[in-house]
Amino acid sequence: MSTNQRENERREKQNQKIRKKQRIMWIIIIAVIIVLVVMKLFELDFSSVGKVISGTEEGIVSSVTQDSYPVTLTSSKNIAFGSMAGNVYALTDLDFNVINSSSGEVRLNYEHRLANPVIDVDGGYALLFDQGGTTYSLHTPSETVYTDKADNAILCGAVSQTGAVALATTSDSAKTTIKIYSKSLDEKFSFDVSYGYVTAIAVDSRGTRVAFAAVNSDSAKLKTVVYTMNISDDEPRGEFEYVASSVVDLQFNSSSVYVVGDDFVSVISSLKKERTVFEQGSINLVSYCYDTSNRLVLAYADYQGAVNDSVAVVKPSGKVASECKELPEIKALTASSSTVSILSGNELISYKASDFEEKQRLIVFETYADIQQMSSKIFVRYQSFVDVADNADNN
Repeated sequence: MSTNQRENERREKQNQKIRKKQRIMWIIIIAVIIVLVVMKLFELDFSSVGKVISGTEEGIVSSVTQDSYPVTLTSSKNIAFGSMAGNVYALTDLDFNVINSSSGEVRLNYEHRLANPVIDVDGGYALLFDQGGTTYSLHTPSETVYTDKADNAILCGAVSQTGAVALATTSDSAKTTIKIYSKSLDEKFSFDVSYGYVTAIAVDSRGTRVAFAAVNSDSAKLKTVVYTMNISDDEPRGEFEYVASSVVDLQFNSSSVYVVGDDFVSVISSLKKERTVFEQGSINLVSYCYDTSNRLVLAYADYQGAVNDSVAVVKPSGKVASECKELPEIKALTASSSTVSILSGNELISYKASDFEEKQRLIVFETYADIQQMSSKIFVRYQSFVDVADNADNN
């Protein structure tokens, strides 16, 4: 097999990962529409149905007990891998695990029994929910705070550093209903979205501001509208339209909101003003994460099928703090406030975040699925194991 052919195949696999979230969301939306049509045809009671979607805190890892790694998981299927208040978490198709990064002790093992598990982490809280189902739960690194059920199918969700949870669900009265609950499950906010189905949502660190992206069709083209609100508002403060581009993620950084699209990036400040970082259609999203300062770290290609990737660190002001082009094809990306690390083929490469001067290069196993930077250590996820990079490669 030629080198170009291998590169094209790897690129296609990466593109499939980026598109996975969008495909799942559209499957759910189409299924919801079909169900609603069938229920309407048979005049069923709508209200009787549905009674039965990367953390930013790095923490300090002063030392790692090498003998305690690798940590063995119950499943080899990697759903999500990241950091949570100084711990490492691994979400599989069977359970949610929180691992003490220093000792390797499993602090929490939660068997979720979700058909399509999705996680959102902020600070010391993790929201786990069944995208397309109704079950969701809130966790700290050491315990499950609660498990509950939504009234309708969950489209997406987000959690704040205070434990406030935002859920976007299908609705009996509109396309989507958004609700925000406190850690004690008191309802703090409710808003019906009539425009379309919500595919991405974010809350700020205090759980007092919300941003969400709703999708609909306009003149035979898909159009996404991002709305921003305070939870005390009756109507959105800002509306931002994107035609023929998909919004992959929304993330607050103080009063700013990162809007990550499949082919663009922008930042909304004070809920009202948008600054474009990369114009629509100017990039092809490869991967992204948020560093320990909650800055966006973006991996992108200039066009579909490009041989090389680029990485940019984006400030909440919308300015690019640093950027590096002509990097090798990126399989996974992770970052702290001072270091950006990429997984490429059988290499794990770390750079200074300020100027992308190379700091370290390790030869690793090609079975590595994901990486997570914590202080000077990089934790890796491969097969059914969580390990430390330099430790794993000496085994």
